[in-house]
Amino acid sequence: MPTLTAYDGPVEAPLRSSPDEILRELIGVIEAAQDKSIKLTKSGIPPKPLWAAVNDRLIWQDPKAVLYDWDEVDQIRFVYSLAARLLLVQPDGDRELTVGPGADAFFFAAPSRRAQMLLHAYVDVVDWDERCDARNDQGHRYNFGQTFRRDFLRDPDVVRNAMLDALRLAPDGEWVRVAELATVVSGANPSILISEDDEVPEIPEGEADDEILRLADYWILLAARFGWVDLARTPPVSESMGGQRLFRLTELGARLLVGEIDDHTEESEQLDTAPFTVQPNNEIVFYRGEGDIGDEYLLRRIAANPELPGWDDPAVTYRVSPESLRRGLETGLDVAVLEERLLARSKSDIPTTFRAQIDDVRRRLGKVVLSQGLTAVELGAATKKTISAIKKAGFTVLGDTAIVPWRRWAAFCAVIGDDVTEGFRYPADEPLAAFDKRKLELVWPVLPMQGRDFLVAAGVAGDPPTVELNDAKLAELARDGWTHKCVAESLSPLLGGELPKWLEKAAK
Repeated sequence: MPTLTAYDGPVEAPLRSSPDEILRELIGVIEAAQDKSIKLTKSGIPPKPLWAAVNDRLIWQDPKAVLYDWDEVDQIRFVYSLAARLLLVQPDGDRELTVGPGADAFFFAAPSRRAQMLLHAYVDVVDWDERCDARNDQGHRYNFGQTFRRDFLRDPDVVRNAMLDALRLAPDGEWVRVAELATVVSGANPSILISEDDEVPEIPEGEADDEILRLADYWILLAARFGWVDLARTPPVSESMGGQRLFRLTELGARLLVGEIDDHTEESEQLDTAPFTVQPNNEIVFYRGEGDIGDEYLLRRIAANPELPGWDDPAVTYRVSPESLRRGLETGLDVAVLEERLLARSKSDIPTTFRAQIDDVRRRLGKVVLSQGLTAVELGAATKKTISAIKKAGFTVLGDTAIVPWRRWAAFCAVIGDDVTEGFRYPADEPLAAFDKRKLELVWPVLPMQGRDFLVAAGVAGDPPTVELNDAKLAELARDGWTHKCVAESLSPLLGGELPKWLEKAAK
């Protein structure tokens, strides 16, 4: 089993990383999407104004020269891809970006669980690849190896897991040379930079492939961006030759990669703090050293400040108005979160005017609360003890399926003791049905929730489920109240909005 040995020589320019920096950038993506009406292109690509808005909110900004190519920007597209994967933002029916249902679930999770969610999102990102989307300090693309986008033999997640596996071998709290990390990766995964047409390179045992070393030098910067490692370097070898890069696991990195996550303890510690002072003039003072990034995310969701505070001051003030409260609640924020995370954790008594403001907004919104994100989890072979624990934790169990609100996803994972492998997101990104002439065929062997009433009425059956919507069938449906227009409206979401011409014509 390979190991990483501690470096015991002199260390220069240590840089302690902070996980809050990339979390602040992810909040920036949400705020950039809310700045003004930003509509995705028909192919789902964000427009240039969003790239510019995200760039303005980057903490670790690259030199301006790096950001000249809007099509292949580095950190801008990387941070946006993470936000999209975490569902912090998502397009609505008109392709305009809105706050996604994953935002609260992510920012209100305990710090270690949040770090785990970020890790999984990073591994799953496919529209950004560090092997060909990285840039050097001159703004030139790295393109590690000789392979171009989409031609790599290995998928991006294979590369990331290979780097993570090597990082797990680092001694806790000790400096390690990045060259050693590259040597371990070269020995275990020599093919991560080659194309499908290349031969696997022969790398002498105990040595690092030059290109993998270059990749490791860049990748360790990403690990620092996530707060997993601190950075440093060895002293320069000569005037013309700098030192080698060093890294060491942070407490978060060690806990995330090689330790146990106890988010119950973290969450209780989180809520035991009192980082706010709610004032009679509807202003809230937030003391950053006493709170969590999720607390500030909450304030920024309900803030009425013309310009939101920067990230440098130890204490900042947010102003709240009925309009800003309503905006936050209308975009999916739960009133219960205000009670639990804000009102219950104020250093001072809550002014009656502030409580009245919340109650008034709640009344005007009505008693119905829309939950934007739910996951159906098939429990499969789960034991009776596990199912009982899930119910005891307050989750709904229907047959062998648990229904999990996204805001409580971290709590659900803690109950079952593991993360769940997601099957597919619903509504799906791809159409769930298609026509072959007049025959409707569904992709999945079970009926989707959307359009369920119509599909049952039409008699969809088989594996895959199909039904022939000929004139006789449509006439039969019409007698039961399913006009051609109703049929078209029911099928449109399943077909990705692309109705066949004969149905469009019939529905007019």
